[in-house]
Parts: sequence; structure tokens; C-alpha cells
Amino acid sequence: MFWPFLELQDQLVYCPLADFGASGVREGQDLYAQAVVAQPVTAHMPLKNAFEMQGKIAVLQRGICDFVTKVLHAQRAGAIAVLVANNSGDGRGEAFVMDAGHRQDQLLATVDIPAMMVSWSYSTEIFQQIREAYLDRRALAFTIRFLGADTASRVLAQQESLAQQHRNAMRCIEIKEQREHQQQEAANLLRNRLGKADKAIEPSAMRSAQNVVATPSTTLVILDVQNYFVLRHGYGEKHFDKDHEVGSTHSTQAKRHSNTVGLEFYDCVDNVLIPTIQDVLLASRATEGMEVVYSVVESATRDGRERSRAHKHAGIHVPRHGFGAQVPKRIAPDDDYDIVLPRTGVK
Repeated sequence: MFWPFLELQDQLVYCPLADFGASGVREGQDLYAQAVVAQPVTAHMPLKNAFEMQGKIAVLQRGICDFVTKVLHAQRAGAIAVLVANNSGDGRGEAFVMDAGHRQDQLLATVDIPAMMVSWSYSTEIFQQIREAYLDRRALAFTIRFLGADTASRVLAQQESLAQQHRNAMRCIEIKEQREHQQQEAANLLRNRLGKADKAIEPSAMRSAQNVVATPSTTLVILDVQNYFVLRHGYGEKHFDKDHEVGSTHSTQAKRHSNTVGLEFYDCVDNVLIPTIQDVLLASRATEGMEVVYSVVESATRDGRERSRAHKHAGIHVPRHGFGAQVPKRIAPDDDYDIVLPRTGVK
């Protein structure tokens, strides 16, 4: 059992072998010959360019007659192999195994050369290459490889893997383009809103504003979105464990309920809050006159003795320059433009 592959543009293209003919073909054998388009291209009658077919690969199209007749006409013209293009009008044009149909005559047994089907997408490329070679007055040769089942399976598996990688890459590009389009729409919407706000300012306010040296701006404030509060092992989990040190039936049930609520909260942070802030940040940074300010809880001392009474009572202590005081990387501040204000109290 062997599978034929056509070398086309440094790629092996599987071309199903007809269930008749190919009596002299063996596994591991290669056919290398010039490709010539039959005249007529459907080969439903003896070929008019038979003088060109001797020792060549005949390129045909479906239609008008059965496959056996086509291959016989090419064989009688001296072709050593046949490639049949599936130019079906069903919109697919996939390659399939050609059969002899209802023919059981003696002529069927006289077919010796291999005949293979080529899908419409690849056959279009073949016809294009033959046309270009004819215009350039040069011969175009193809190689047909007959591979064993194991080798053919590996080739097809590798091709499917590469095709899947290509589809994934195209999907990533599509998602990126959609994301950029959404971000652009968000930026345009924000600009429009800011424009309407500027128009709503009274003329007297505009005249007084002209005397101000500082450029007016709108500020986006991101409050307490830091590792200490948004990570699953942060303040929320520690605070709950502290409140439920004494085990009981009620506390166990409450802990299960709290764990469920906690998971929902952190999922919401990861999938809703952070992506939303990303969109707003992109729109804000793309708009002239926008300031981005981060306000984070961070103790000024190592032991946190300067903390407000509320923070001490709640047990909130974020060491200075510690990991808990950092903003998640997905929405991290721009060191060159954004403002980060640490604070140790609730105000």
C-alpha cells in the first residue's frame, strides 16, 4: 500500500490514487517528468497534442467522460502519469479516489499508468505554473513520490500540525485586531465625551481659564488595585483565616460559603476588573490632557506604626516597597508619565 504525493512549491501535496491502473508503481518510487496540459483538457477524445505527451505527466480536468477514458487517452499518447484536476462546481473541489464506475470491459485492464486526483485549489496553482513556464519558454517538471503508509501518515500529521499552528496564529491576529479596534472605539468615545464637556463650560469660565498657566486635564484615579488586595493569597484570605481560628459547624459552613464568594471575587478581578482597567488606561493614555494617578496602600515604616486607626483595626499592613504595594503587571503604571501616591490611612 502506497500513497502518492506531488511536490509543489517545496510542499508535499497528497493526491489520491485511482483504484485502477498503476500496475508498475512501487513504494518508494519517484516519477520525475515534465507536465503538459492535455488538448482537449478534459481528454474525452484522443489528444490533439499527443506528440507532446511522450514520457510526460498529463494534466487533465474532470468532465464529459469517465476517468478510465481520460487515462486511456493520455496513456495512448505516451504519458507516464495523469493528474486530474477536480474542477467541480460544488464549491469544494476536494480530491478523491477515482474509480472505474460501471466499466468492466477489457480496456480497463489495459490501464497501466498511475492516475491521481488533485484538489481544485492546488490544480489552479499547477495550471498557473504551466502557463508561466510556457510564456517563459521553459519546461516545467514535477516529482510524484509514492510513500509507504507509515511515512505518509507522518507527513500528513506534520502538515495538519502546521495547519493548526497557522490557524491559531491567524486567530491570534484576528483577536488582536478586534482588541485594537475596541480600544480605538473606546478612545474615540472618551474624546467625544471630553469634547462635549469642554463645550458645556460657560464663556466666563473659559476666559478665566485662559489666565491659568497650568494646562487643564482630567484625571483617572485607580484606587487600591494592588497585589495585596487582588491576589488570592492576599489580605482577604488572611483576614478570613484570622476571624475563623476557632472551628465549629457554623464556622465551617461559613468558611465554605466565604471560600465560594472569595473565588467568585477573584475570578471577577481577573476576568472583569483588570481587563476593564486595561481598556480605560489605553483610552486615557491615547487622549491628550489625561492624567493617570494610582493610589496604593503602603506603610511608611517597616512596622506600620504610623497607620491609621482603621487600618490597624482591620489588620492592614503593606510593607514599604513590598510586593503587596505593587500594582499588577497587566495594569502597571508608566514610570515616565503616571503618578503613584502611597497612603497609610483610609483618607
